[in-house]
Amino acid sequence: MLFLPASCDSCGEVRLISRDECIDGKATCEACGGLAFAFAGPVIAESEVLLFNELCWAVENSGLTTSDAAQLALALSEAPTRGEEMQMLDLAVSWFPNLEPLRAALAGNLNRARHAFSMVGLILAERSVARVSTIVPRQTRAASAR
Repeated sequence: MLFLPASCDSCGEVRLISRDECIDGKATCEACGGLAFAFAGPVIAESEVLLFNELCWAVENSGLTTSDAAQLALALSEAPTRGEEMQMLDLAVSWFPNLEPLRAALAGNLNRARHAFSMVGLILAERSVARVSTIVPRQTRAASAR
């Protein structure tokens, strides 16, 4: 089974939705019953669901502000090598100690580090947007970005 990263416009939770249940990029949020929208990102294999959920949990419980999440997502996306990604994560953990669980979640996946870091970047980027969704609906944000 394949999954798509998504966020809910009602509760703002970032999670995976089954590709089979996604219709026109939308599905029902399992957390609140609201409307979850798939966002641009890779399709996640069933074998990576646990890792994605661990990364979501770590980011959600990190206490990062919206702007901090956006800046960290950008910094991680610009890391060209695995070594630099780990250095950036170490720096991020020194700034935001509540991100320590990310280090543990990624340490066991060094052979998939590039993919795992792309997941972290997606989660952080969507989290920085999802917090706004209670004020400005996604459709309005998309239209205003044009």
